[in-house]
Amino acid sequence: MATDSRVLTLLVPLAALALVCALSQGAPAAAQGSVLSLPGASGPQSQIVGTPPHDNEVVEVFVYETPDQAAVGAVRPQRFRSGVERLKLDVRLKAMPRTGDQVRYELIRPDGPLPMDDGGLVTIAFLTTIGVASMDFELSPQAPSFPDGPYRLTLFMNETPVAVLNWSVGDR
Repeated sequence: MATDSRVLTLLVPLAALALVCALSQGAPAAAQGSVLSLPGASGPQSQIVGTPPHDNEVVEVFVYETPDQAAVGAVRPQRFRSGVERLKLDVRLKAMPRTGDQVRYELIRPDGPLPMDDGGLVTIAFLTTIGVASMDFELSPQAPSFPDGPYRLTLFMNETPVAVLNWSVGDR
């Protein structure tokens, strides 16, 4: 099954508190045609499955719709309303990624990748109040909204899988 990959290469000094970097489309992987069984909101919300490069550490990773859902201590949703047009992926790390580190994600549905039209931007900031680096990716499908159903996102850093997230849109 093909997946939609996004790649971010950090090529600028990361001393600034917030910057915007471009994402580039990665190559799809696997064969088309099969149907995956994804747990969606009934599965684990997020799982750390690997270690980021340079002894960095994933503190938290989550998908959200509204800014209040990204606040410190907020309940992180795992099911989003039908018709949602845009979501965000927040990756919080112990330290800023180093210049040249690659960060990408693969977003899949049971029938394959979801074509994305996210403009290729990610916001990177150091959240001094909680002492973590935050990378905030825009998740916007090419369709007018996310189709109802389960989703799985795999996050890679320098081609190493570091986290898997499950969520659902709508009641399914």
